[in-house]
Amino acid sequence: LIPASIQTKISKINGPSSPTSPSQHHSFVAHRRQRQNKEFIDFLANGWPGSTLNWTKEDLGDFSACFRQIKVKCGEEIPVSGKANDRFFFLVAEGAVEISALLPTKRKKTENLREFLAKKQAGDMVYLPSVRRLIAESNSREIYERENRDSKTPHAHKNVLDLIDTVGIKSLENSTLLQLDWSLFEAKFGPLAERPAGSKLDIAMLRSILQINITDYLSRV
Repeated sequence: LIPASIQTKISKINGPSSPTSPSQHHSFVAHRRQRQNKEFIDFLANGWPGSTLNWTKEDLGDFSACFRQIKVKCGEEIPVSGKANDRFFFLVAEGAVEISALLPTKRKKTENLREFLAKKQAGDMVYLPSVRRLIAESNSREIYERENRDSKTPHAHKNVLDLIDTVGIKSLENSTLLQLDWSLFEAKFGPLAERPAGSKLDIAMLRSILQINITDYLSRV
């Protein structure tokens, strides 16, 4: 048996034990993220569309804990595609990125053509389902024509969203993106989460802002 004094020293060296339950894990990660994102508190309070909400200092601290930082160098690309990223949301905290997508074309020599969609800079946000819906709405005819061209059975019953190719994010300069961790957001601001007594934050409005359909997406190029 290891003496208690030695066990105590080993414990101090190894640090606190890993969280064992989901709630402990969320608390552990949130506490670490809040420290890491301390420099972006002012940005969250003043620099993005949700800043107009009634935030308290504690609300902002909890909200900052819901993000993970993504540092991207100028010219670096972050491909985003597939259902696994359906709720991909990020804020551009520093720098600028461009959003593009592989869209279908009627040309015989190529099936897809990468098309620039928009430039997003500090303060802008991107919610991937909105991007994909917009692409679907503006390109549904071409997408269906491509799918049906070589098939005897029409594919009109298919969800056009499932036929959209890769959405790409490319940094135009050294940039910092804040990607929302939805599991932490639900733990802090979900229906079952208890907010501090002094909080007056309109969570329903916050959720609407995060998942808004960006109607000006193509107009702000």
